[in-house]
Amino acid sequence: MTRFRQALLDELRSRVDGAGPAPARRAARLTRPRLAFGGAALAVAAVTATVVAAQSGGTPAYAVTTEADGTVSVTVHRADDPADANRQLETADGRVVIMRMSDPADCPKADRGTLLPVGISDAVKRHKAIEEGAGPENLVRLRPNYIPLDAVLVLMVTPADGDGDPQLHVRWYAAPGPTCVVRSPFAP
Repeated sequence: MTRFRQALLDELRSRVDGAGPAPARRAARLTRPRLAFGGAALAVAAVTATVVAAQSGGTPAYAVTTEADGTVSVTVHRADDPADANRQLETADGRVVIMRMSDPADCPKADRGTLLPVGISDAVKRHKAIEEGAGPENLVRLRPNYIPLDAVLVLMVTPADGDGDPQLHVRWYAAPGPTCVVRSPFAP
């Protein structure tokens, strides 16, 4: 019986008997088995926290850094939920968004947005917004001021194969952009 229930029972008995308050109970002593169990529970909690920290590597899934010239670097370490990184990218007026690939069954065609065609003049304009060959395939460097107002730049995350890092693929969509993306058969 818990201390609260015992105290309540004692109080009720004292009121029914009219004998006044019940005598105080002696505080429970911590015995060696209880101390050993508490110590074991703390040890398990410490090991669990260490394993979780080791699995996450202490590195965020997405690293978003903005440099003094306005260039934004996005690096993906794990294909986890990009919500925090997308909040950091809101400085680009919602025209840059990170999305994980969805299964086609989970992404209806109506939600996939409209891919923008890439003509020569469009390619020249868009080239200013993205630094090509800026680093490994899990890194993209952007210049948000060069993103056209009627376009959304989607950074699609492809999960890692084996021991490698996930990859970022860049796709241009007509605003307001897609709500989900699937990998096209023509995508790298």
